[in-house]
Amino acid sequence: MQTYLQRRQATYYYRRVVPLDVRKEIGREHWTFSLGTKDAGEANAKARLQAVEHDRLIAKARAAVAPVQPVASISREEWEFQEEQAELACADLYEQDMQSEELDDFLAANPAMASRIEAEQREQIGLALVEEQNRRASLIQNQAVDQAGAIKPKGKGKGVYLDTDILDPWAAERGVVPKGKDTHKAVAKWFYERVGRMSVEQIERSHVLAFKNKLVEEGQSVANINQKLSRLRTLLGWAFANEYTDGNAAFGINLKQADGRKNKRLPFSITDLQTIFSSPIYSTGERP
Repeated sequence: MQTYLQRRQATYYYRRVVPLDVRKEIGREHWTFSLGTKDAGEANAKARLQAVEHDRLIAKARAAVAPVQPVASISREEWEFQEEQAELACADLYEQDMQSEELDDFLAANPAMASRIEAEQREQIGLALVEEQNRRASLIQNQAVDQAGAIKPKGKGKGVYLDTDILDPWAAERGVVPKGKDTHKAVAKWFYERVGRMSVEQIERSHVLAFKNKLVEEGQSVANINQKLSRLRTLLGWAFANEYTDGNAAFGINLKQADGRKNKRLPFSITDLQTIFSSPIYSTGERP
């Protein structure tokens, strides 16, 4: 029986491609998740149980679509080719997800490097903001005025929300994988649940600070809070860059880590660092 096991570093993962004929019914292209164990026997047992459950879901989906006749049939060779391409595509997504998780873990375990990277990002964002402000100033100068001499407001952000209007075009433009899109959508939901639902041009710095304080009160970890703030900052940054709002209210807001918590995790070994930084993200500049 196929167990669909894959080992990443020392941890075992379950990964299985959903067959082409039932993807629409199941609603996804593959299942990929950590089994939470480094023991081969335990991982094998967990994966077999999960495989049985997925077999049941696939059989149920096929039973549901069985009465429907396909519009056109394809050859066995074509079907196998499509399955092979789907497997390769899912493998690429899995590899990108794992590299992203490794990078997150590495930065969490190395706060000094995380701070340096964040500082570099801030500098780049700051330069981009200056360019954007100059561009906007030029647009305002050239913008037509009404008879009273006042500039007509655009109001483009009115009724535009993070989870329903910003998320999809941002993900499409940046080529974000489904997992990344889901995590950013979840952050938008968290934000609205704790601060209140409002359109992007209404979101102010005080709202983002209130969101951060709520997360602290709920006992979220420093790394978790900063990750959520980073994803919120990404969505608001895209909204600002596309003129839905006049600024990124989350810019520069994060939670500082107390000195007593910096060394709770062991640092990566030299081998681990060499493995991480030899990945395509660093060696060739690729981005998921």
